[in-house]
Amino acid sequence: MTKYSYKAVMETPLAGDKDESVSVVVVEAPGCFSAGDTKEEAKANAKEALMSYLQTWLEVYGTIPLPDTEGPCWDDYAGPEWEQFTVVVDFEEVKKNVLKGRRLLEKVRVRLHNLGSAAERKFKNIQNMCHP
Repeated sequence: MTKYSYKAVMETPLAGDKDESVSVVVVEAPGCFSAGDTKEEAKANAKEALMSYLQTWLEVYGTIPLPDTEGPCWDDYAGPEWEQFTVVVDFEEVKKNVLKGRRLLEKVRVRLHNLGSAAERKFKNIQNMCHP
């Protein structure tokens, strides 16, 4: 099993803040954000978000961005409202999920082919929108 640890930060609400949700930024995965009503939920949602992020990278680029091994990159998140943590993902699980998605798309394609060419054209349009 190949496991990777990605640095993340959690913004907890300040005392008296009306917005009680907890925000998460996966610092080593640009554009990967999550949130939750509690810290535990936010961390679990961050793992789900990172898994989806890495699956998309693997599907599109054939590889995933690896975490920074040279040291913390969370200098921009040094205030008291930020809590640092890591999100651990299993690369084998990422690959397995991508393969499941491919198999599902193939099953759908075969069924639509059996329904006729109009349905197959619609599926190709959808597939092109998902994977340009």
